[in-house]
Amino acid sequence: MPDRPTVSVIVLVLDRVDLLEACLATVAGSTSLPAEVVVVANGTDEAALSDLGRRDDVVLVRSGVNLGFGGGCDLAAEVARGEFLVFVNDDSRLDPGCIDRLVQRARSTPDAGAVGSRIFAEDGLLQEAGGIIWRDGTSAHVGRDRPAGDTTYVTPRDVDYCSANGLLVRRSAWDAVGGFDEAYYPAYYEDADLCMQLRRHGLRTVYEPTATLRHLETQSSSPEYRRFLMDRNRETFRRRWSDALADQPPPPAADRRGTIDRRVAESRTFPALDVRSESVPTGTPVGDDGPVAAGPWSDGPGPGRAQPAMAERELRHARFALEVKDAWIATLTDELRASREREERRTRFRRQARSVGRRVQAIVPPSVTARIWTRRGNR
Repeated sequence: MPDRPTVSVIVLVLDRVDLLEACLATVAGSTSLPAEVVVVANGTDEAALSDLGRRDDVVLVRSGVNLGFGGGCDLAAEVARGEFLVFVNDDSRLDPGCIDRLVQRARSTPDAGAVGSRIFAEDGLLQEAGGIIWRDGTSAHVGRDRPAGDTTYVTPRDVDYCSANGLLVRRSAWDAVGGFDEAYYPAYYEDADLCMQLRRHGLRTVYEPTATLRHLETQSSSPEYRRFLMDRNRETFRRRWSDALADQPPPPAADRRGTIDRRVAESRTFPALDVRSESVPTGTPVGDDGPVAAGPWSDGPGPGRAQPAMAERELRHARFALEVKDAWIATLTDELRASREREERRTRFRRQARSVGRRVQAIVPPSVTARIWTRRGNR
């Protein structure tokens, strides 16, 4: 573990420690810079952390409850000492040189507050080449599901946001905006909100196509619950950024690919990096105030680190969890009520139809009814 790391790689783990171990195995090959790895065990069972706790190349921070994505990353950032923070999902695999390329782009673009990666799915399909935020607060991952080997979207450019997986944030920029907003607990839209905050402070979010990683995109919750969280947090995002969203393009009603490509074409682009050399250009980024002091606590190795007082933080997020649970139950209750009302309307309609049918049979002779059905069948 370096005494003065340039990069702090931040990874959260909930229960899939096996995925985390595979992710950490790719970190060393992704950078030649002095780097530390900060892992937040986000309510993880202690038994699952036994091997991880014995590693001397990881700063392990334990939380007794799930702090959510934003809360867990905020906790890790308080411990991290690097001038660059790089957030990585535990179900991702960094390609060689990924972090070096992110740092190169940040250092060559002094007003970049954040730099995002080119993300591929496990099968090689493109998952994201930067993101677009539409006027209604919805978003789009550029290049989603483009085939493996596709060379579209390989120019570095300004973007509205990048997902917080393989996302570098300059430490000075992180401190300026206050990190991820925990209002988006437990997940979704905290990365878009961060990039909007950076924009408000005059800082860019840049997509760097030579920084690549593979994302397994494992799912730990049901599609219905994910959709609920997306809708809930999108509404928070939309209310918070209504003025800025008014300047964004409307979501495409048709020709989605064409609309995305036109938006990409309008973006400012940057010269490509020289990736032939493994060296990373040095230089002090604009707004950097020197080495970042070590966080006040952690149970990982390193001087000046002590065990954190977590009770207040954990209590706050336990309350967040209850609020989200209550909102989810209310949503399910409303959906169930609406479903019952639809079923009651269908039942009433069927009863009325049967009643009308009996009246018709009582009035119309059976021979006439038979002729009507025969003519219908011959049409």
